[in-house]
Amino acid sequence: MRDAGGTFERFYPGDGGPDAQDARGAGPDAGPHARPDAPGALMPINPADLEYTPVPDREWLIPDWLGVGYVTGQYGDGGVGKGMTAQALQTATATGTAWLGYAVKPCRSIGLYCEDDNDELHRRQDRICTANGVSFGDLEPMRWISGVGHDNTFCTFTSDGKMQVSARYYEVAEIAKNHDAKLIILDNVADLFGGNENDRNQVRRFINLLNRLALDRGAAILLNCHPSRAGLASGSLDGGSTAWSNSMRSRWTLAKAVVDEDGQDDGERVLSRAKANYAPDGGTIKLRWAGGVLVPVNREGGLSGTAIRAMVEDTFLTLLDRCAAQNLFLSESRNAGNYAPKVFASRPDREGYTKREFEKAMASLFASRKIIVEDYKRNRQAFKRIARQPDEEGEE
Repeated sequence: MRDAGGTFERFYPGDGGPDAQDARGAGPDAGPHARPDAPGALMPINPADLEYTPVPDREWLIPDWLGVGYVTGQYGDGGVGKGMTAQALQTATATGTAWLGYAVKPCRSIGLYCEDDNDELHRRQDRICTANGVSFGDLEPMRWISGVGHDNTFCTFTSDGKMQVSARYYEVAEIAKNHDAKLIILDNVADLFGGNENDRNQVRRFINLLNRLALDRGAAILLNCHPSRAGLASGSLDGGSTAWSNSMRSRWTLAKAVVDEDGQDDGERVLSRAKANYAPDGGTIKLRWAGGVLVPVNREGGLSGTAIRAMVEDTFLTLLDRCAAQNLFLSESRNAGNYAPKVFASRPDREGYTKREFEKAMASLFASRKIIVEDYKRNRQAFKRIARQPDEEGEE
């Protein structure tokens, strides 16, 4: 029912109202809308009854990486690219293309992104489509939802420890059901979990709530998480309580690989399989930012080194044109304050490329004579600047 203020609350017959809500004990056939603590929630299995029952195959969306029926956590510091890998995964399952070089099972998906508005998701999707050679018209199987500006809490806990499941959880569960989503992206846990991240009991019950949703929908859930301070310091990138890692059957970490000599992020990432109860631990995918998206490095289905270099060169020329249009002239000298690679690496439209990459691109562009150094005057003084090689008609 809806109260006068427009807030949804869910009541169960005889449960005493919303304060009595608790997701413990929902039966395996109950679904996300069934009454918690329903009789018959636990179903003992007699293994003798399975004598002639075929052993079910384990179902994967990505073999060894993303399994169906439980939560996989993706841990990484803010800005490292978790939202990008998640939205790229939605794109891959919608179009049947590779995800970071891996084959995926095509399926329908939804993604709740609590930190990015619809315009940002639109811009990110455009870059993903360009990198993968697909169009927006190919994306009908996927849906995204921006949670920016909304309370996206899935559950809270009372002072006596009772878990209260919110209307937002049921709303997302209903969207997943109506869309027949087999992949559910939740970004990120800080917006969804309304409890104490160091309380093992609360953490386990929250993860179990999501596991219940995954089982009910026959879906894989990818939950983006920020690591705790201790997780950042140790390099394990895990959460506050060990219950976070222990409760999840699978956990990934996404981290910066190295930092260049100027202390800048060089755009390289490593996605690691830190925990996998149903697959070997330790799988890694080397990634890098290219053209505003994360792409695999030297993996089948990803961009080759030659393709990445071409993209950096295109970005160099684009930034050169933008600077020229603003009468900002650039130098090829490393000692100059307007050294082109350094200037480009500090711009917000650098597409994730670093100074080192722009230096390599500049050298290649000079070698191919796509750019030159030309003389110009300013206040009657002679200077040199980088410019595009004029074409045969003398036009730039």
